[in-house]
Amino acid sequence: MSSLHDRLRCALLRTLIALLLAAGIGLPFLFGIGQGFLLLRFLLITTAVILVCAVLSLRRRLFGIALVIAATVSGVLYALRRTGPVADAVLLFKDIVLLIQGQSVALMLHGDIAARFIACAAGLIAWLLTSPEDGVLPAFMAAVCVFYAVWLTGMRKGAPYLLPALPAILLLYAFTHHFETSDTEDPRQARLPLLVLPVAAVLLAVSMLLAPPEGTQSPMLAEFNETLRDRIEARFFFTQERARYTLAADGWMPQGEHRLGGRPDPLKYPLLEVETQETVYLRGAILDTYSGAAWYDSISAQRYYWNSMPQRERRNSLFQTTYPLSGTLSEKEVMVRFLSPGASTLFVPQRLRELTVDESILPYFNVASEVFITRNAAAGDSYTVRYVSVNATDTGMAALAAQNASVNDPAAAQAAEQYLSLPTHIQQEVFDLATEATAGCTTAWDEAVALRNYLQANYTYTLNVQTPPQDVDFVAWFLLAEKQGYCTYFASAMTVLCRAAGLPARYVEGYLVRPEAGGVTTVRGENAHAWTEVYLNGLGWVTFDPTPGHGDRDQSGSVQPSGGATPTPPPPEEMPSNAPSSTPSPQPSDTPSPQDGTQDETTPTPPPEPDQQEEPPTPPESKKTPPYSYLWLLLLILLCLLAARIRATAPLRRAAKAKRDHALLILWQAILEDAAALKLPMHAEETPLSFAARAESEMGLHLQDTATAVSALRYGRHLPDDHALAASRATLSVLDEQLSGFQKLILALRRAFTFKKII
Repeated sequence: MSSLHDRLRCALLRTLIALLLAAGIGLPFLFGIGQGFLLLRFLLITTAVILVCAVLSLRRRLFGIALVIAATVSGVLYALRRTGPVADAVLLFKDIVLLIQGQSVALMLHGDIAARFIACAAGLIAWLLTSPEDGVLPAFMAAVCVFYAVWLTGMRKGAPYLLPALPAILLLYAFTHHFETSDTEDPRQARLPLLVLPVAAVLLAVSMLLAPPEGTQSPMLAEFNETLRDRIEARFFFTQERARYTLAADGWMPQGEHRLGGRPDPLKYPLLEVETQETVYLRGAILDTYSGAAWYDSISAQRYYWNSMPQRERRNSLFQTTYPLSGTLSEKEVMVRFLSPGASTLFVPQRLRELTVDESILPYFNVASEVFITRNAAAGDSYTVRYVSVNATDTGMAALAAQNASVNDPAAAQAAEQYLSLPTHIQQEVFDLATEATAGCTTAWDEAVALRNYLQANYTYTLNVQTPPQDVDFVAWFLLAEKQGYCTYFASAMTVLCRAAGLPARYVEGYLVRPEAGGVTTVRGENAHAWTEVYLNGLGWVTFDPTPGHGDRDQSGSVQPSGGATPTPPPPEEMPSNAPSSTPSPQPSDTPSPQDGTQDETTPTPPPEPDQQEEPPTPPESKKTPPYSYLWLLLLILLCLLAARIRATAPLRRAAKAKRDHALLILWQAILEDAAALKLPMHAEETPLSFAARAESEMGLHLQDTATAVSALRYGRHLPDDHALAASRATLSVLDEQLSGFQKLILALRRAFTFKKII
């Protein structure tokens, strides 16, 4: 097809195929978003785009130049004024994401932009995919991607409009066959594409008549696609609100999540089953901001997939896999299984090393080092963790703290920045109390232990407390007036006192699990608990439990009084407890805001009798927010198409599928491209034989057999034999081995984006 007449005939046939393919890949989106009334505009724009591409293809260099100019102008318009095709694409993408979430108003308002962009994109992509040299695979892959994109995004009513792609693919196959055999003397091959036209038309008409109006109704296929869509969204685009763990739902915050204190009414139904040989603190919520009435999280707007390779360094930093910086700690293991539905939180120790979950669980983490999943926990969900215990009562912890007190800890400054803030309204007496309790201490470890011991020795554990006044700071009221309470009182007080003393500290809610006979413990609301984590230089976050009677003593095993009354141990039947909350907590969130409590009673309800246990509440479904990260799915599809294109344009692969004459020319052009990349270009005045002679003298490359076969084909129309083709493949392989990885990549991309006939 060297003459203008042949190229014109080729362009016309390719235009027809591109029009059908453009309809097949564009109309599903147009009708899927409810803009079918713009069909005529879509067809006019698509036809215009394809005709322009066809005209430019007659002068192939103009096509590439036009693409570069169009892309440059679009980029400049978007960068300077946020207008043009790029801006339309961004706007359309956001509208489609909103449509997926059930909000179709935005897309209806921008229907004209949607139709215009879809038409332009469909026309250009269809033309690029219908090059006879690339075969039918790129077009077929594009049709498959469109089908899954339409199905996974919920635009299934547009699925039947994919059918025009079917005759387009058949015509493209015939066109490709004709293109590869056009140099033969068999005239029947040249008529093959025209013979396929009526067959394709009949096939399209029958398919449209038989296609169901709303796409396939196969339950098995529908279930598969729903599962696939959910898995993709959960693994890569989890941005929805989640039900977050809190003590309020288990009766330990009777005034609601927005206010601490009051007489608790801990629930008693079983929540978890934990296999452990050691006492373990299972963290649920890690809170950084104290308002004077309650604790909130203000830093965990972002969440990260647990098994993400790019986030591995961040995960290791948050869970402190390299701490202590000096010395070692032994690893332990615990297995947790949900007995009742719960929030999305996974309860894990602080120094997590390894997390093994069920196949149905997709774990995430945030910068507060909370671990959670993409749905609410269900009864039967289980996971296993390996961790390092860093409790203040562990043997040798004091020596380890002293060993790391002077090491260079780069994370200490960040911890101080995030976990030292206090409300400005806190009385000076609280700061004076922190100074008094830590008097004589020389290290941060000594100060943290002194504050814990001070609280245990001077304050009483009890559930029979008064409701705190509404107009006073909760911690100040507890420390200076009430002087009795339960775990939330003691943990809040120690966290505030640590910050007042200059120690980074944070408030933690979770479960205190002690091993029972057989190593399996049933965890109930009674076992929920609150404690404090203090950051110590070189040691990281260390668990301090200031609540009297809960196993956290100094290393001598006794509480050191500090001028106050001896704490009264709690009655055996009164145990602190917390449970997972079913109240959705907005996540992510930039700043904390008080939320309505789930309970507002000041007098506890009597606990149920053992034979009348309460049923655990089922967490409500969380409202979804637009997952703008679907942009990554689009990028993944484009990368797949690029990979398919690179594979289809690989010279050895193309030559293996082509006829002898065409295969030789493909290999010869690839040899010339490789040689040019190796600084041995073929000059315009050189013949194949003269270039082969120069290549042999300068590079020691044997090209005589290939050059002789190319000359015989060009000037005498003699088909190459097997020896010439084998020699050409061997020469190309030798040249490929001499190329660097970067040179191979550049050549592969250049071949992928070259839309012209091989020599």
